[in-house]
Amino acid sequence: MKRLLRLNIALLSALGRVLDMTNTELMEATGIKNATWYRIMGNPNEITVQQLISIANGLSIPVRRFFSYDDSDVVGGKGGYVENPYKPCTYYSENLLNLINTQSTSTWQDVASKLGLSRSNLRNSLLSVTRLPLGRFLKACDLFGIDPFCVIVDPNPLRVNPREQENALTTAPEASALQSYLATIQNELTDLRTEILMARHDIVRVEKKIDMIIDAHYEDIVAPGDEKPTAELTKQTVKEILSRADKQLSNDEVLSLPAL
Repeated sequence: MKRLLRLNIALLSALGRVLDMTNTELMEATGIKNATWYRIMGNPNEITVQQLISIANGLSIPVRRFFSYDDSDVVGGKGGYVENPYKPCTYYSENLLNLINTQSTSTWQDVASKLGLSRSNLRNSLLSVTRLPLGRFLKACDLFGIDPFCVIVDPNPLRVNPREQENALTTAPEASALQSYLATIQNELTDLRTEILMARHDIVRVEKKIDMIIDAHYEDIVAPGDEKPTAELTKQTVKEILSRADKQLSNDEVLSLPAL
């Protein structure tokens, strides 16, 4: 039976105890207002993606730690969650669109129908992260067949779930070693996919910036008497370089590797 990724409610509910902080201190650190905080704690299943990322970044807890496949989560102490130095986690809607367009066999309409939404409502919801319910995001990722952590990007080191680590210790040494090896490979592949998608995002951003600069200073960089303006030649050359870089990054063998 396929295990579905879900919110680690046990950790979310125990943040005060785990970090030895009051609710007031938690709200100040995360930037979440009083009424919203207590609404989240009262009904964690209604938390939005942006709220979870705000909590993760505000408390320096990698956002991956707030997800689980295990119905009986283990909640440890502060040392097992807070990352130092910590790298902020981000939601990249551009990655979501790219993965759906290049990897998914499901259409927007297929997924929208299964979630009981219109196609436009689903698309707007996934692209407007502020009001995106976490549960809807996870279900959509599952239906599209894409890795949620290629969209919610967590650049922090991946830690082993305490219960999975405990289970590994009770297995045969060979099996334990193999599990550890496979987990390491999977983590490296996930990090590589993330780096590739972020690099693609940077390529698009740089290309747009170049267009803006050329448009703004077109008259200044046109060489008098040239049959073809210097600006256009510059733009064409840069775009060719970016195109080659993007093709280099578009390694289908890497992006299409299945989960181990």
